[in-house]
Amino acid sequence: MNQVAKPPIFVLGAARSGTKLVRDVLGSAEDLSVVPYDVNYIWRKPCPDHPDDCLPIEALQNTSKADWIKKTLDKSAEGSADRFIEKTVSNTLRPDYVHALYPDAYFVVLIRNGEDVIESVFRQYHSSTPLSYAFKKFLSVPFAAYPYLLWYAKNTIEGRLKGQKGGDIWGPRYPGYQEDLAHDTLLSVCAKQWVSCNEKLMAYLPQIADDRKIIIRYEDFVQDPSIIDKLCDHLGVADKKAVQAAYQTTVRPNQDRGWYDNLTKIQRENVLKIIDDLQAKLGYR
Repeated sequence: MNQVAKPPIFVLGAARSGTKLVRDVLGSAEDLSVVPYDVNYIWRKPCPDHPDDCLPIEALQNTSKADWIKKTLDKSAEGSADRFIEKTVSNTLRPDYVHALYPDAYFVVLIRNGEDVIESVFRQYHSSTPLSYAFKKFLSVPFAAYPYLLWYAKNTIEGRLKGQKGGDIWGPRYPGYQEDLAHDTLLSVCAKQWVSCNEKLMAYLPQIADDRKIIIRYEDFVQDPSIIDKLCDHLGVADKKAVQAAYQTTVRPNQDRGWYDNLTKIQRENVLKIIDDLQAKLGYR
């Protein structure tokens, strides 16, 4: 990438909210390079031992480590464009941290029905990552991020011992997750993760200027092709044709009924006790 880069685009949303889909569709534009994986290890560089993913802004006062984040993100982006798009779902727990590091950045905020998200996350605990994908991602992690690799190995082993192929914790590590894993059901942990991510994000959004953020619903994104023009115009993405073509070939209307087909009535009721207030605030009730 060029030395003088344009403000990046960050896609923020809870795990399984469609952040990868949105990143990849927008990232098909010639004027965007793409950070192809969640790169939590890069963001955690200033404080690798922090117990959760709500990283403190104060950690960025270490200018050498803050600069390392920027340089490594820039190197991680694939493509020749002087602007990148990135999505790391754990950033949903620390929008203030990302915004402090990139005050001129653009943000795509993605919201999705908590019922669909939580059921999908729950399934991830019992799904294996394809070895080819895992190996390629492993090779992309620099040696300087070895604390993350050690944590990842430990998390994977502890998860396997519980019969969870997706690890002991899958997705963003919200404050208190360790206690919840020890004393609560896995499905409740998935629900609390969704609530924590969205509450943190919604609380901070007023601090981001309107011309630097755009909020969309996953359900609208997969149903309405005209949303591409809206996104590109707001974000200043020039190559609309490539984005529209990627949308047409990859996006399909969501018909997932996993909430009803894969969870029992009692499980659904228990989840709703945790998420119902936020569901109403987000317009899903």
